[in-house]
Amino acid sequence: MNVSLDEALSVALLVQAESEGVAPQALATRVLRDYLTAEGHRLGVAVTAREEAARWRDLLERLGG
Repeated sequence: MNVSLDEALSVALLVQAESEGVAPQALATRVLRDYLTAEGHRLGVAVTAREEAARWRDLLERLGG
């Protein structure tokens, strides 16, 4: 897969990669992996929260929630 970056993002990636002593592709891969992991977790939590809210809806309404 190829990703096109605008000039500012490309420069920022190069500067950051250089400051970390890694290749720009390695940095981009790490950042993307971290983002997808975090978003996958967030999505899982959101789905579980909706499911549990539906499951406990009656009790939550009685408690004023």
